[in-house]
Amino acid sequence: MAQKDTDLPFGDAFSPGSLIKDGEVQLPLVLELVKKHEGDVDAFTEEIADIFYPDSPNPETYAKNVPLALGAGDKDGYELVTDDFYFTEVGEELYNIRNDEDELYDRLAQHILLNLHGRKCVDIIDDLKLGGEATTTHNIARELRRQYGIYMKESSTHWNQMRGWMAQADLINTNTHHIKLDHEKIDQLIGLDTEDRLSLDGLSPAQRAFLLTLARIDPDDPIRNNKVRELAEDTYDDIYFDSKSTTSQILDPLTEAGFIEYEHTADNPSKPSEVWLTSKAEADVLEPLLEDAQERTGVPRAVLRQSFDEIRRDMESDMNYLKGRALEAFAIRIGLMLNLEFEDWRVRGVETGGAEVDVVMDQTGISLNRWQIQCKNTKESDQDIRTKHVAKEVGISRMVQSNTILMFTRADVVPDARQYARQVMQKENLVILFLTGDDLDQLDDDPDHLSRTLKRQVNRIRELKAISDD
Repeated sequence: MAQKDTDLPFGDAFSPGSLIKDGEVQLPLVLELVKKHEGDVDAFTEEIADIFYPDSPNPETYAKNVPLALGAGDKDGYELVTDDFYFTEVGEELYNIRNDEDELYDRLAQHILLNLHGRKCVDIIDDLKLGGEATTTHNIARELRRQYGIYMKESSTHWNQMRGWMAQADLINTNTHHIKLDHEKIDQLIGLDTEDRLSLDGLSPAQRAFLLTLARIDPDDPIRNNKVRELAEDTYDDIYFDSKSTTSQILDPLTEAGFIEYEHTADNPSKPSEVWLTSKAEADVLEPLLEDAQERTGVPRAVLRQSFDEIRRDMESDMNYLKGRALEAFAIRIGLMLNLEFEDWRVRGVETGGAEVDVVMDQTGISLNRWQIQCKNTKESDQDIRTKHVAKEVGISRMVQSNTILMFTRADVVPDARQYARQVMQKENLVILFLTGDDLDQLDDDPDHLSRTLKRQVNRIRELKAISDD
């Protein structure tokens, strides 16, 4: 079977440019025709052909695409009608506000953003801009597939049709690959601002599963957190919650991010605490956004958008969630500066309260070089990197098949740990590198400091690993 053109909504013949009469976009008229012919898609198609394609040699061929785009039939359309051609809840809502075009197009754009991959597209446009890449259809299609597994054939017109409807709500411009977005209005329609959406994107899988489960329950009153945990574990086979660390790893980070509140049971503090969504975390907004975040693979967007100054500031925060996110950002930014590609998290900073993070990144080309980056966020001398810490990472390297270990601490590396690393490197196919807080302090003003520091270490390691003539 041939692959379909796109996983975006099918939009052939359903766009502002296609539904024109007397110079005006006729979405209100189309909605009225749906209502008039509910349950009778053939009668609807015939009238669409008469109104919009009277001069076409094959008017019904074009007209048949309109009900498909609305959601009837075997295409993934805009979900405004059912397969048997009756309004969906969203379609009925649009019909009821058809005479207020500003409200009509805003609500359609909101539906596209929340339910039809629209938010993914606008976030990818921001990613491309921040990365210095052009916002072309080619690049958008590439990132949809890489980040979400969404296929979009470059020659398909469905992205442009979706973009056209969002332009009717003044969210985006058209007819150019230099895309501009109205972020303020996008935030307004989504119901959550950009910073909070970045926070959702950066949650750990367990935090995301807990919050999504709570949003789906959407209780009228506070609910015991163990009830949410149990349902989340039943729903997601790969999620497990340690009841002893639920508060520190789940409840506290979600509270710091502003999505939930919790309190211990008044009559018995030993019982599981009660939890509820905050006013900004409306269930009908959170659910589609969290589902989007679950589908996305790769580095959290908040990580990619932090400068080293912001990372350093957040590492000092009293909020464990911010410290965790900052440490993740540091590990990833270091990897990206070394031209590494994200592979997977081993330990996440948002799960350790910002104490440490482990990430695996790959350097690909003719060969594969796997890096294991381990960061500790502490300045205290009793938290220096010691021999036992290096030995632990060496053991982990055998499990994740890494051949380079990079260890960072804001404190120091004791001489015995460096000596142990040299002994290991003499015997094994490993490179062990170290960075300290002094290196972090120089990265914003002197980005080349990283490569110079690591090159000096690598040159010494090459001498250590030199092949003897004996």
